[in-house]
Amino acid sequence: MPSPFDVDRSYQAQMSLRREMSTQERVDLLRVRLVDLWPHPLCVDSYVYLVTEVGELGDALLRLYRPFDKRSRPTPEEAKRGLVNVIAKEIADVELMLCTVASHLDIDIETEVFKTCEEKELKYGRTEDGDG
Repeated sequence: MPSPFDVDRSYQAQMSLRREMSTQERVDLLRVRLVDLWPHPLCVDSYVYLVTEVGELGDALLRLYRPFDKRSRPTPEEAKRGLVNVIAKEIADVELMLCTVASHLDIDIETEVFKTCEEKELKYGRTEDGDG
């Protein structure tokens, strides 16, 4: 199977390969394709960007769940409709920077999440049939 990082492949072929990729692989591909336009930040810089994205997510969540705080904002209903989209984008930005940090450290996020979920299930006594 050809590498999804082959930047000479047609767009349609690359999209087909992307459907089979993890999020981390998609981010790595994006970084390769846009290296001249969107340089890969250093690991520590990537971590700081990750923290700022988490802050932006927190701000959007506050705006959604605390609509009457004294801030310059649209009506609560307009804010709710629009903020759900903003929150989705901020979650994606957090994941993008998390993948960037993980790639710097050669960490496979999906493997780590899988292992952590297994550890939590063992710790809290859940079995496959749901009994404790």
